[in-house]
Amino acid sequence: HIIDIDNCQEAFFLPSKDSGNTIVHRDYEVYRHYLYTVAYEGNNVLQVWDFSYLPDSVHKVYESNPAELMLSVNLFIDTGKASLYACSVKSLLYGFDQLQVYSLANPEKPKLITRYNRNSEIHDVFVRNDTAYCSAANYGYEVVDFSKMDGSFQNISELRFYPYQGYNHSSWLNEKGYGVMTDETHGYPIKVIDVRHLENIKVVSTLLPSYWP
Repeated sequence: HIIDIDNCQEAFFLPSKDSGNTIVHRDYEVYRHYLYTVAYEGNNVLQVWDFSYLPDSVHKVYESNPAELMLSVNLFIDTGKASLYACSVKSLLYGFDQLQVYSLANPEKPKLITRYNRNSEIHDVFVRNDTAYCSAANYGYEVVDFSKMDGSFQNISELRFYPYQGYNHSSWLNEKGYGVMTDETHGYPIKVIDVRHLENIKVVSTLLPSYWP
């Protein structure tokens, strides 16, 4: 759904390949004037929409081949490097990939560069300058260098154990090397992390919001 917030109403509805009340996980990212969308249930694919024609129309310019990418739980676009990262990918050809990396040199035709499978499921990822900070579910938190963009990668760090560890769900970093990390585990606090020195990633504090009556 594309919402016009000035008028507080829906401007466009973009039909996915599959829909229904059993499809509960969707994600999207924007790069230039393109919208990239995925889902994690049903018979879906990666879709790319050109919204440069707004407010008149939105055009679908791409659908992935289900053999390569059918379902994905989350997306992230490293805009500075024009690359798209798809997490926990299911496809007909590869089965399950923890991470797939695509070049957006042509934004209308994402090109698969590499597939990453090493430790565990990657639920979400934050990427800056080809460095992927991965929320790796029950495994923990890992950092992977994809800078060569030739199909290879290098694991450069990980935080295997940390306070209040559960299902590592997602993270985000600021420009100074600090960030937040969350575990999708009931009652566990948000972690503030320090990644300035990748050889020594650490949780420096926690935050547990108060429950409102």
